[in-house]
Amino acid sequence: MSPLKQIYLRVVSTRATMSIMENAIEGVEARVLWSCKQRCVELLELGIREVSGFFRPFRYEVHIEGESSLFRSTSEHAARHYLTMLLGKGLGELEHPIN
Repeated sequence: MSPLKQIYLRVVSTRATMSIMENAIEGVEARVLWSCKQRCVELLELGIREVSGFFRPFRYEVHIEGESSLFRSTSEHAARHYLTMLLGKGLGELEHPIN
């Protein structure tokens, strides 16, 4: 196969992948599981709403409002543990949303 044809196939493949990723990103929802307005910190649950209406989470993120994520994980437990370490509070104090 010629080098030019290889480059063309890579570009076509990349565009198809980008299109699939764009469609997937459009369906992502974020829910706030926990937030503290005093410290501007929040725990987000990212997921996809399925056709059946069921929300399927795939990632948890700890954010300072207006900034990029401080921590990302596929585990809610790991994200809550990071939040506990960040704030220096016991896990029991983070069980329920705080506004």
